[in-house]
Amino acid sequence: MVLETLTRRSAETVLEAALSHDGFDGAAVVSHPLVAAGLAHHSGAVKIDLGLSIPLIGLGASAATYYPAVGARLGVDAVVPTHAGVANAVGAVVGHVQISDQAVISQPEAGRFRVHLPGQIEAFSSQQDAIQFAERELGGILRVRAEEAGAGEISLMFEQEVKTVQADGQEIFIEAVISGVARGRPRFQGGDSA
Repeated sequence: MVLETLTRRSAETVLEAALSHDGFDGAAVVSHPLVAAGLAHHSGAVKIDLGLSIPLIGLGASAATYYPAVGARLGVDAVVPTHAGVANAVGAVVGHVQISDQAVISQPEAGRFRVHLPGQIEAFSSQQDAIQFAERELGGILRVRAEEAGAGEISLMFEQEVKTVQADGQEIFIEAVISGVARGRPRFQGGDSA
């Protein structure tokens, strides 16, 4: 029962990734009862067969034990490389492309804000305009660097740390640090992410 569950869930997970690669909502499609019937190769009044059109590569110490059955469920050969046992550890290290950097906003004088980006300094008269510019420009820089590093389907996340002090009952801006992270799965050879 455990092996059957492992085989079925592994096949569903691989199929979900393949469907997403082909432009479908993999999570929604794979949860449909017809997908379960297709993976079980249902043959009644209706024949339902679902699988992959590319070979399945099994990695990890247990790949040789489990992935032939997963490949059979998906209707393809499972290829288990010679050193598959250590590939999972390598994959954990390189499984995502992640690029991070920061923009710093200073206030050299009242009402004047400077955005310090890699190789660029811009001035603004409003703190909010400076922050919006910093996130937009930093996002563009991070996206390009992540794409150059091989990422596809890149997501951007930002954190703001605004430092102020109280003096004479007023809040005085010291600086803001905008930290950005671009993250994505490595692209398939054809250009899409895994």
